[in-house]
Amino acid sequence: MPPFTAPRLALACWLLCAVASAASGEPASLLDAVKNGAAGELAGLLKDGADPNEADRDATSALHWAVHHGNVAGVQALIAAGANVNAENRYGVRPAYLAAENGDAATMRVLLAAGADARAAFAEGETLLMTAARTGDVPTIEVLLAAGVDVDAVESRGGQTALMAAAAENNGAAIATLIGAGASRDLREATGELTALGFAVRAGAVDATRALLTAGADPSESLPDGTSLLMLAALNQTYESGAVLLEHGADPNAAVDGWTVLHQIARVRRWTRGFNLPGPEHRDGLSSLEFARRLAERGADVNTRQTGRDAGTTPFLLATKSLDLAYMRTLLELGADPTLKAEDGTTAVMVAAGVGQGQGSAGAAPGSVEEAIAALTLALEVGGGTVNDVNSRNETPMHGAMYRGGSLVLIDFLVERGASLEGVVNSRGWTPLRIADGVGLDGLAFIRYPEAAAHLRELMQARGLPVPPVEWDGPGGKTAAE
Repeated sequence: MPPFTAPRLALACWLLCAVASAASGEPASLLDAVKNGAAGELAGLLKDGADPNEADRDATSALHWAVHHGNVAGVQALIAAGANVNAENRYGVRPAYLAAENGDAATMRVLLAAGADARAAFAEGETLLMTAARTGDVPTIEVLLAAGVDVDAVESRGGQTALMAAAAENNGAAIATLIGAGASRDLREATGELTALGFAVRAGAVDATRALLTAGADPSESLPDGTSLLMLAALNQTYESGAVLLEHGADPNAAVDGWTVLHQIARVRRWTRGFNLPGPEHRDGLSSLEFARRLAERGADVNTRQTGRDAGTTPFLLATKSLDLAYMRTLLELGADPTLKAEDGTTAVMVAAGVGQGQGSAGAAPGSVEEAIAALTLALEVGGGTVNDVNSRNETPMHGAMYRGGSLVLIDFLVERGASLEGVVNSRGWTPLRIADGVGLDGLAFIRYPEAAAHLRELMQARGLPVPPVEWDGPGGKTAAE
């Protein structure tokens, strides 16, 4: 969660409410004079005995408004007349909070000299220093530090510090000031996951990332689950921050859950989870392909293999599976070996055709048929397998064509290049024709491609091959035996 969203919402709320009150047609008052910036009128009203603590119905006082407008003379006049420097409105906002929000060191200095509490906390524990760090104004931060605030104070909602606030908002100069004042660089927020550097990397805060690394933060730092910050940058597509980590020595081959950052780039470039739903938004000026090049320059193994699930899958195989032609070509330029297979024997040609695209979610494979043809063409050209490859589950490229939706164009492409029509039976007892006729998928759904089945039978008949009878075991269907 981004740091300190509640204070911003409260601030917006009181401003809207106060503006509505000002427009309600109430008689002119000291409060109106402050809102309108009428300095001469304010001085005259105070001289005539106006209440310096006059406030709106939500308890937003004249002093709040003077601070909000950065009216230092007005602030001084109100304080001299007896305004309460620690007054809170309905939302818990004090005048000093507004000075911190504005990055107004001059006003903050006046308020603190008049007795404003420099250690006051807003709402769920955001201190004035946290607010100033989020805003990023170094002079305001220095005024608060000089007043003796706790540089490592922790807010109650998320256990975050001023340094984390500065990091999330990309305030590099504020980070240098806070660390110079003794801020603990490596503290983690309440969940124990993110340090200030983690906040910076996740947010794509390049200046903050660089400032923290310059101050000695560990570029190879990891989250408790083993996710490196370099991987965090890839997950969030904050590649510029990732590049800064690499410049400072981050391990380009760091892996989590069995895959590396080069694998993760393939995952986020063509997001494959959830029926082609979009993935994270790319958030900076460095492309994923350029980031891959930076990784390779720093020693990333472009032929690294996944462990665990999909063991042996290389970044090139993963890019091919998602039909990402641009990433396939980039990896080849960087030295990827297209002949490498996954541990189960699956080749690039097989994954381009559709093998491994989720037998429980047929039709959810990424990309179009045209993209599949292009990926197949490239994989065949560079030696990434043949149209009759078979893996340890007896899957073939023609099985893959069924998993991609039974496209007749894809079937013809494979057949024209020599794909067998005799039908290898996979480990689930299915030939490609059997899948086209219709199969149940793990009790979740049934798939059926009658046009593909008819087309396969036509091709088999034209070649003099035995043509199996139609089989369909879905709802209302009959098997050949019946």
